[in-house]
Amino acid sequence: MLHRQIAQKAIDRANFIIKTSQKFEIGKTGQTTKARFNSDYRTYFEKIERIYRSKDKSLVNDLESTLTTFFKGHPKNFNLKEGSAGEMTDENGYYILYIVFTPEKSVIETFLDRFRKK
Repeated sequence: MLHRQIAQKAIDRANFIIKTSQKFEIGKTGQTTKARFNSDYRTYFEKIERIYRSKDKSLVNDLESTLTTFFKGHPKNFNLKEGSAGEMTDENGYYILYIVFTPEKSVIETFLDRFRKK
């Protein structure tokens, strides 16, 4: 029951971010979110947010599997696989479920982009 409640909160948090994003990818790490973002995602996404943090490695693996399966087929999803992908090693005692994303541009930013192109 507790895992189900945690999974639902993680889905809700991811959905909140996804609603205003152009694209996203969900993953897990034993690194800090900053280190993880800088190592693989800076080129493709603009932001990273922690969805959940725990010392329980299997819980974070299960949450990643749940979320990647839940969001499979979403048009903004850039995950290549569903389920839990890859092995984590912990650097700081915690395992982190994260989402990397690029926010949608605001109406003002879109207008300014058109103006700048002329």
